[in-house]
Amino acid sequence: MYWGGPRALWVVVSAVATNMVTQAVFAVISRRMLPALSFSWRLANLKGAREVMSFGTWMVIGRIGYMIYVGSDIIVLKKFATAVDVTNYKLGAEL
Repeated sequence: MYWGGPRALWVVVSAVATNMVTQAVFAVISRRMLPALSFSWRLANLKGAREVMSFGTWMVIGRIGYMIYVGSDIIVLKKFATAVDVTNYKLGAEL
C-alpha cells in the first residue's frame, strides 16, 4: 500500500480528518464570537446525560430508518436489474 493511492480507505480517512478540522475551527470561531460559551463539569449530572443519550438513541434509530428508506429502491433494483441499469437509475435520481 502506498500513500495517496486511489483507495476507498483514504477517502474515508480524509473525510474524517476534514470533519475533525472543520469542527475544531467552528469551536474556535464560536468561542471567540460568544465567550460565555463554555462547559462546566459542575453542571453535568447523570440524569441529564441519560436524557440526552435517550434522545440520541432515537435520533440514531430514525436516521438508520431514513437511510434504509432512501436506499431501498437501489437494493430492490439491484436484485432485478443489471449494474448498468442501477447506475443509470441512480444518476437520473440524483439529478
